[in-house]
Amino acid sequence: MEKPTQQYDVCIVCALPEEAKAFLRIVEEQCHVTFAERSSPRYQYTFRAATIPNHKDEPLELHLSWLPSYGPQQMIRHLWRVLEEYQPRLVLMTGICAGDAQQVQLGDLVVAERVFTYDNGKFTRDEQGRTVHQHDTTTYQLNANLLQYLGLFDAWESLVVGLVRPSLPSHQFSRSQVRRHIKPMASGSAVRADRPFEEVQVPVRGTVAIDMESAALGMVMSDHPFIPWLVVKGVCDFAARASALYALSFIRTYVTKELLSGPSGLTQENAANLLDVSANTIRNSETDKRVPPAQQKVFISYSHKDAKWLERLRVHLTPLEREGIIDLWDDTKIVAGARWKEAISEALEAAKVAITLVSADFLASDFIAKHELPKLLSRAADGGTVILPIIISPCLFNETGLKIFQTVNPPDKPLSAGLVNDC
Repeated sequence: MEKPTQQYDVCIVCALPEEAKAFLRIVEEQCHVTFAERSSPRYQYTFRAATIPNHKDEPLELHLSWLPSYGPQQMIRHLWRVLEEYQPRLVLMTGICAGDAQQVQLGDLVVAERVFTYDNGKFTRDEQGRTVHQHDTTTYQLNANLLQYLGLFDAWESLVVGLVRPSLPSHQFSRSQVRRHIKPMASGSAVRADRPFEEVQVPVRGTVAIDMESAALGMVMSDHPFIPWLVVKGVCDFAARASALYALSFIRTYVTKELLSGPSGLTQENAANLLDVSANTIRNSETDKRVPPAQQKVFISYSHKDAKWLERLRVHLTPLEREGIIDLWDDTKIVAGARWKEAISEALEAAKVAITLVSADFLASDFIAKHELPKLLSRAADGGTVILPIIISPCLFNETGLKIFQTVNPPDKPLSAGLVNDC
């Protein structure tokens, strides 16, 4: 990953141009700045950029972008590109959503306490011939510290109190003030004009809002654990301004050097967390436990000079082994008398996930370069293996064929930079 020429503190992503325009106008009105048009040097998509002060008068660089068309796949593709070029201190999504009329009213705000896709799984028929949805749900939880902060965050209230609601029947408004709900938000692959909440609340109770893209954002951000994220949406079209005001007040209050310093180097705790990220990523990729055992094999490629990192990684993956989710394999499992080259080749062929512990020694290994990496890259190109590179020490990662894969940690922040003694 090349080091970006421009650093942004906050990347705001909207599903629709209208949502981005609402945020842009709110920022220009409240902060008296003008957004400049920019273009991605690598992918040539257009975005807007501006510098605003936070509440401590520290400058914040904002990156505002929107999807070429709505939908979860567009969100995944676009957000990966944004994060590949920039490593912001915060990612935030703002816009509009549908709300459960039993829990929220038009104009209210929903802050996603967690996000998930509600229409995954399998549809079958019961004995009476009725369609039954067997849910297969993975949720993406808001950062615990951020969630705790939101509990008493009220800087937004004075900003939205003056918003004028459109003229609507009185039965649609039981109260005049905008209320914020910190509740689960569901995503689906289609726009729903019916009343789906009874179905949506089966896998996750308490869900009060539906959109199409928030779960996709949560999935991408689960691979970037040191970048906090937030989704805030207004119920109904006219609530886009309220959502934008909430987002802006949160950015100016939370994104400070004191509360959110950003990635400035790894600590022992962070290095351990990065190893846990690999475990969580594997867990999310193994949602169907009915897959044959050979398809659950995880292959670890490493240099013997980095054996201490292998041992620590195995510790973090042990719970998944114990649960039967993965069949972990590295060359320490080769028994005496076995044909070790054939054993490695067979494990590579069976692996669904490959973790590479990348270091200068790893890249210098002739065996890895000639026998392991070519097969891994070939299987990844065919969709047979997911490759998760972990950078454990400074090396020329960007000069290798692995550079096309998203790393667990940025190449310029290897685990060894944290002086980890016992992560």
